[in-house]
Formats: sequence, C-alpha cells, structure tokens
Amino acid sequence: MALIASEDDLDRCGPPLAVFRIPLLSSVRFELRPADRLPPPKYAVTFMYRRSGEDVNQAGVGVLVDGEWTNGKGKKLDPENLYWTAMVDEF
Repeated sequence: MALIASEDDLDRCGPPLAVFRIPLLSSVRFELRPADRLPPPKYAVTFMYRRSGEDVNQAGVGVLVDGEWTNGKGKKLDPENLYWTAMVDEF
C-alpha cells in the first residue's frame, strides 16, 4: 500500500530520490520521497525505503501518526535517510 498523491503536493517535496513502475500497475508511477520533508496526510500507511550509501532498500511499512513515522507496532522510525513511497496515478 502507498499513498496516492497529487502532482502539486509532490512538487513541494522537490525531486524524488527514485521513480519506478510495477508492470501490473502500468498507469501508476511510484516515487520515493524523503520522510523528513512534506509528509503524506496524517495516518498514512506506505512502504518505506532506507538509503545506505548508493543503495536503497525496502525498510518495511511506515505509518504516519501525529507527524511521526512509526512501524506497524508504534515504534518510532528515524527519518534520516528514510523515504516514503508516493503513488501517482497517470490516467
């Protein structure tokens, strides 16, 4: 699951770290956005990725609660080098 975001909202975040597509969802563009910048709406649930040097690895699921990223069990996630996934509908 990822947040479906508007182009205007994402423009305020600056350029994405990475953009990718999934063949079964060809009309949707996935973008990695920094967790320490403009966040998605309160209580959003999204796939999270962590950057380590040049690599970006999936870091599980993140839930935004009261402005802080947590895992599914309520443990706070460090937003440094952490990215949430926005889905952009291209219909």
